[in-house]
Amino acid sequence: MNDHHFERSQLLVNQGRYELAEQELAKVLAANPDHASAHALLAICLAQKEQLAAATQTIQQAIALSPQFSGFHYIYAGILSQQGKLTEAKAAIAQALRLDPKDADYYARLASIQYDQTKYTEVLQTTKQGLSLDPEHIGCMNLRLLGLMQLGQLASAEQEVAIALAHAPNNSFSYGIQGWILLHQNRIPEALHSFRAALRLEPQFEWARQGLVEGLKARNVLYRTILRFDLWRSRMNNAQRVGLVLLLLIPQTRFLVLLLFLCILLIRPLFTALLCLDPYGRLALTRQEINRSKWISTIILSFIPGAIAALISHQVGWIFILPSLLAVAYWAVQLRTPESNREQKLKLVILLLLGIGIALLAIAAVSGPANLPTVLASLGAGLILVTVLGFLFFVVGAFIIKSAIALYKQLTKNRKV
Repeated sequence: MNDHHFERSQLLVNQGRYELAEQELAKVLAANPDHASAHALLAICLAQKEQLAAATQTIQQAIALSPQFSGFHYIYAGILSQQGKLTEAKAAIAQALRLDPKDADYYARLASIQYDQTKYTEVLQTTKQGLSLDPEHIGCMNLRLLGLMQLGQLASAEQEVAIALAHAPNNSFSYGIQGWILLHQNRIPEALHSFRAALRLEPQFEWARQGLVEGLKARNVLYRTILRFDLWRSRMNNAQRVGLVLLLLIPQTRFLVLLLFLCILLIRPLFTALLCLDPYGRLALTRQEINRSKWISTIILSFIPGAIAALISHQVGWIFILPSLLAVAYWAVQLRTPESNREQKLKLVILLLLGIGIALLAIAAVSGPANLPTVLASLGAGLILVTVLGFLFFVVGAFIIKSAIALYKQLTKNRKV
């Protein structure tokens, strides 16, 4: 009976039905708490549900029960990698390879960790070892393609992705990589075709969806130019990154480089907002992307009334007051979203403080430093008044609507009687 539950849990994990698999594994472990493979399978379920601390503890139990089984170290490396603990993950997969150096899956996991560490040359070496054991291992093939793309070897990557798709024609990840390779080569229609193929095979494939969005926006010449620079920047090696920083230190080139980065920062959300107007392009966007593009577009457009006020009053501060206040409001809202992780929240706090600083400087420039406390007090009082009135309007409006619905239902009921 115990073996039956374990076999059923394996089948459920393969089907991605992790909740039901956990129930079966609970029965296995209740009967046999030292079932190492059941602990390992439970760790996989917990990791898929993003319960990473519990998954780590569970796989460590499996390793303690059977330390010489390489597969448990392989699972442990995946869980550590999922947590961003890449050094520890590398040590775990190295232990798996010491125990079993002939498994191509282990080389694929090691290459994945190296890719996350941006060690792309090592990725090529590791995947070469894995493919020498299994020439058709699609995981090693795909990671090799990613390494080639990041190293700028796009012609080789294009040739090898065709080979990968010949071996695995239904692999969505290979189609996604092909799309990004073509996007790096500025071949937009072909890239869109590959991204659509990837999404047909796996509709929830987020990386392919992002590529599709970038490809749709890149149909515009201006955005295509910005995207080409941004993709080239993503392929930069350390020497090129140092060179870009040096350009920022040179007064003659600093303005042009900053202007280019400002264009990237502003044009992306604007073109996302324009994509919202496309009935087909809108379908490729998430609700969060649509809302973000609306916010950022509003912030950018708010420079226009500020510029008009600055021209009339001859005070430059007017240009930045409204955009900075809107940006502060946007970042404050984003800070409260549950999806934001610790790193994102730290960035948002920095941006929030920066926005507040710019707003204060702009208000001081317009009103004069001496009048700044009075202006801020008036602004704060106005915000409190608007908030209170808005709350009262919401409460009273909700009461009126609720009463009207109840009255309508009662009248309808009486009419039927």
